[in-house]
Formats: sequence, C-alpha cells, structure tokens
Amino acid sequence: LAADPPALRGRALVLMDGHTGQILYQRNGNARIYPASTTKLLTALVAVEHGSLEQRIEVSASAVDKGPDSASCYISEGDVEPLEYLLYGLLLPSGNDCADAIAEGVSGGRPEEFIEWMNETAQRVGATRSHFTNPHGLHDPDHWTTAIDLAIIGRAALVSAIFSFTIS
Repeated sequence: LAADPPALRGRALVLMDGHTGQILYQRNGNARIYPASTTKLLTALVAVEHGSLEQRIEVSASAVDKGPDSASCYISEGDVEPLEYLLYGLLLPSGNDCADAIAEGVSGGRPEEFIEWMNETAQRVGATRSHFTNPHGLHDPDHWTTAIDLAIIGRAALVSAIFSFTIS
C-alpha cells in the first residue's frame, strides 16, 4: 500500500535530483518569484568562494540596522567574528544582519561588489533567470528568481559545501 501524495500548494514548485541535477517535477518552475531568505543560499556560496572561513569580519552599524521585524542572529556593531560563525548565523536563524556583515566583510567593504559576485555566480552555475540586489532577500522589486534557479543554486551550494568542508 502506498500513501497518498502530499498536497502541493506552492505557486511554483520544483523537484530536482540532487545528484544529477535532473528536474523530476516542476510546476511554473520558470515563473518569476521573490526568493526571500532562500537568497541566503547564494550568499553563503559566494562567501565561501570569495572568503575564508577563518576570515575575521567586523560588524558595521549598517549590517545590524534592519528594523525590529527582521530576522537576526543578534550580532552587534563592532563585533569581530569569523566568517564561519557568521555563516551559521546566516543559515540557521536566517540572520539578515549576518548577510550584510558577510557581504561587507568578504568584499572588503564593497557590498555592491558582493552583489555583482552573487549575480555572476548565479549565471555561472546555470541560474540564468535570476537577478539579486541584496544578500538577505528582503523585498526589492528587482530581486527575483525562479523555482528552477533556486534548485540550481541550492544544489551548487550543497556541492560546494561537500567539497569545501572535511569531516574531522
């Protein structure tokens, strides 16, 4: 006996084989959507490619000034943290403050360059129907992607993580 399949409710859906990258199922996979916090997968990928986990990053006032309803990892202005710690804050509690601190720190204080790297990386890995304007995913009408591109970025981030980190 097989269970009934789960109800699929999203406007855009993709099921990708993580090993091969083959799209197994999609509904509106190329429809333009706002990625919100899934943007942080690309931020992490770019940070690992352009930075070093041991790199120490000083947190600026602009990185922590996101408003009361913004997801945070509760870093403070003036904190000096390793990139690795900020990546945990980026990906686990979805810290928008960590996203900005990473973009500023990895790019040497040029977050607009980090955004360029994000768009270049997305194109390079095959996410060709996307445009990113920030490292955290807070809404911007010019910040968009597709479900298929998100799956491609997620797969690239996972592959990068597998090859970048060793289990000790």
